[in-house]
Amino acid sequence: MSMKTLAAAGGSPVPFWIAIAFCLSSGIALLYGAQRIIALRLRGRVVKGLYVRQGVVAFEPPTGGVYRCWMSSKGAAAQKNFFGFGDEVDVVYDPKHPKNCAPDGDQEGLLLATFLLLMGGVFIYAAVRMGIHLYH
Repeated sequence: MSMKTLAAAGGSPVPFWIAIAFCLSSGIALLYGAQRIIALRLRGRVVKGLYVRQGVVAFEPPTGGVYRCWMSSKGAAAQKNFFGFGDEVDVVYDPKHPKNCAPDGDQEGLLLATFLLLMGGVFIYAAVRMGIHLYH
């Protein structure tokens, strides 16, 4: 429905803009999630960290600084009986962005990254198509 048709029908373009904004923001968020997972898989380095409290591992990369990783709720529940406070845990982190980290074994898989990339692309494509459709 073009703007002329929409105006002739007495409608408002606001629902289209809401849908476009939702699709763009969702697409960007999904692509960001995929980028984070892929960066860990491609550039990830493994260091030793300490289990400091339930679901939290602190580590220090060779470049310095102390960072914390939060396990997913599923990962924290699974590790609750295996780790005690102060135990060493392997941590995978991105050397370019050390805050992008995950306790080893708690990383999301490439299947999830692929899904996020595809869905992000679909949402952005939908937003562009709605924008083109709105003005033609």
